[in-house]
Amino acid sequence: EIILNTLKDFERSDELQYDDKKFTIEKYKNKYLGEFIEDNITGLKRKYKANSGTLKNKVNFCNKAINYINNFDDLSEEAQNLTKRIFEFIKLNNS
Repeated sequence: EIILNTLKDFERSDELQYDDKKFTIEKYKNKYLGEFIEDNITGLKRKYKANSGTLKNKVNFCNKAINYINNFDDLSEEAQNLTKRIFEFIKLNNS
């Protein structure tokens, strides 16, 4: 959802063509995101894949994506676990 909303923002379009069965975190979590986006969404005006297959313009993409992360549940399970571990570390070391 966050990635799709970010792409819609970049593309300035609410109409992206993709197979929602293929566009799940399980399908892209171990792939290069730029390559995954370009392979699974048609009609994009911009290029999202760097030569390496990773996401091109990562900082710009991240800055737009942040606008769509509104609560803890918007984070992936891995990001939630990392956030909890960081919080516990800070809490333990600031006591």
